[in-house]
Amino acid sequence: MKFSRLVVACAAMLAVSACAGTRGGPLSAEGDIETAQGLRASSPFNEALRTGYLEIAQGGAAQEDWIDAGIFARKAVRAGNDEVVLPEELDDWDIPGSQEDQLAATRSQLISVLDGNARSTAPETAAEAQVMFDCILEKAESVYWLVPDCQERFDAAMAQLTGRPMPAPPPAPTEPPARDYLVFFDFDRSDLRPDAISILNDVVRAFGDLNAGSITAIGHADRSGPVGYNQRLSERRAASVRDYLVNQGISPTDISTSGRGETDPRVPTPDGVREQENRRVEIRLN
Repeated sequence: MKFSRLVVACAAMLAVSACAGTRGGPLSAEGDIETAQGLRASSPFNEALRTGYLEIAQGGAAQEDWIDAGIFARKAVRAGNDEVVLPEELDDWDIPGSQEDQLAATRSQLISVLDGNARSTAPETAAEAQVMFDCILEKAESVYWLVPDCQERFDAAMAQLTGRPMPAPPPAPTEPPARDYLVFFDFDRSDLRPDAISILNDVVRAFGDLNAGSITAIGHADRSGPVGYNQRLSERRAASVRDYLVNQGISPTDISTSGRGETDPRVPTPDGVREQENRRVEIRLN
């Protein structure tokens, strides 16, 4: 919920410990939940709104998300009093930019359906669509997800109201594969651990997805042991990475390896100290 609405909500709940949601006043989230529970709207549509918003408010109370619980509890009270209650406005919520256009179009379609005759011909289904749309907005902004399946419930309600399935939302933009990777090794070992193999499989996929031209693998050792031995150990670690990548189909001419021994620690330590973070190979896709 955006700051402006947060201020309004806090002002309404000031008498009950500054938005902490504690029990004790009719304008607190719990007070409004109790009020809504005692109401019954005369309109079937508003009665379905009351019960739907009450469900979300109770979910917010269970999560101690008192601000959003209060918003939906007050909508339940208004519906229970047969007031006109509309779907939430996007501008009142901190919606990620990538979802704004899709949610704005969805709201427009919902309003069109509600302003037809859905409120009277299919009041329970129309109310379900409205409540679940508001739930979707809350879910887009919040970490709490007061009703986990609100998107599915909204789509099902709209499909009944319009006689056709809701179009699937566009896929979220995907981040390109990473170009930098780290694999770690056990003390005084250069063989690959299972976690390293999993990361190297990601390297193989990224190499193809990025159409990369080459791979650089630089081995490192911690500062436990002689300098010359650690240099050779770091080179063997880089060679282990190269050999695995070659076995996965990457040409050896596309892979360059080197070792830096104990000269470039990821975590600086005194000489002779074992450090897991320093026993590594750094991989770069070029």
